[in-house]
Amino acid sequence: MGLLSQHSHLTTSQFKSFSYAQLYRGHSTIAQALMLALQVDNCFDWQSVEDGRLVTSNITCLNLQVHCRKTADVGQKMIEHLQSSMIHLEISFNISEYCRVLGLGFLQPADRARAGQEVIKSLFRHVLYGVGQQHKLRTLHLNQVPLSDLAASKLTAAVEMSGLHSLGLQKCDEPVSLLSKIQPIGCPLRMDMRCLIVTCTFVGAGDGIDDFLERFSGLQHLFLDSEGETAIRPALTALQNHAASLKTLYLECAPITDGGDDEDECHYDCEELQNFLSQCANLEQLALNTPFVQLEFDKSRIKSHIRPFAEALAAAPALRTFRGLTVRYEDRDDELDVHAGIETFTANAMQTWASQYLNSASQIMAFSICHSRDEYFVVQGIRMKPGFYCRGQIIRPYGRTEATALEMSRQEVMEVEPASEILQLDLNSHGVLRYGYER
Repeated sequence: MGLLSQHSHLTTSQFKSFSYAQLYRGHSTIAQALMLALQVDNCFDWQSVEDGRLVTSNITCLNLQVHCRKTADVGQKMIEHLQSSMIHLEISFNISEYCRVLGLGFLQPADRARAGQEVIKSLFRHVLYGVGQQHKLRTLHLNQVPLSDLAASKLTAAVEMSGLHSLGLQKCDEPVSLLSKIQPIGCPLRMDMRCLIVTCTFVGAGDGIDDFLERFSGLQHLFLDSEGETAIRPALTALQNHAASLKTLYLECAPITDGGDDEDECHYDCEELQNFLSQCANLEQLALNTPFVQLEFDKSRIKSHIRPFAEALAAAPALRTFRGLTVRYEDRDDELDVHAGIETFTANAMQTWASQYLNSASQIMAFSICHSRDEYFVVQGIRMKPGFYCRGQIIRPYGRTEATALEMSRQEVMEVEPASEILQLDLNSHGVLRYGYER
């Protein structure tokens, strides 16, 4: 029994679990009618749609893998064909392959911008040329689509952005160009967005992310990874509109300062952070860059060092899970002996730090520290794994208790604390997109 298309998929959960069953040639019309999600790439057979072999009447989720003009043309046909039923659209753009076929240099900003403009124009030409109506989607996710000012203008003309529940911009050049063009509508002005995901390597100038966040309220899930681009780092004042509604917040944008002499505009101040988190009544999961960590065991020194940041975390009343991002280390006065159990020493030191955080922020149940962008981080040339911890309790004489960090595997921590998905999130993976669908 042959495959109708080796990249067509069947799901009954609208991408909630992202588990697909293959759709085979010969399946009944009833079985095909249950199909809610379809992936289209260079193996997809458009003729099967035209002649009725593939039933698409119930499809609500369309995933496009665009490699060349041919796949863009087929994608446009599917977008137009699903005008009345599609509410979730994902576009993954293989820009290197697309530029190679066209003889463009995908590393050149001008060529990347041209490719982005062309693919948006190709996918939505039925709307841009006045043949079809503007698309009303709940979810729009773009991967590696360059968003120059012209490309963003075409996209906002083709899709009603103010009605989106979720917007994902993964590895997209100049995402601020698109955000600056999204405006609330109605009277009173409103937007329906509940989830925003932005990761990028090139942002462009300006404070577009602040301007965008200040236009509306009600975000529940916010994920930002600027990779050093300060233009995508939101000011805490810009997040105020969303404080009451936020459930998940992931900001890999800037380090934390305690207000000392090294403070600059690229840092979050602990006092301001504490004030903001105290207003986040529903925030359960948080990922932030952390202050410097020194590998030592002196609890009093550790407690003094982390106090401003720990007090900020303690201010979030509903916080269950904290994930420390790209943790940085202060140099020790003495050199660690790399031949004398550095791995054990570092793991024990990390656990001591985690325990002090848990003692300072009593509502946190799951904690990770020293978790960098990579699976491993390096201490004096030695590769170390990040630490994952659950809250434990030590009972001292006379009934005195204190919190301790129980080291576990990431999976074990997630089994103990249900609200801990943030521990495994990779903002450049497909898995984070599940936050954009009904939960």
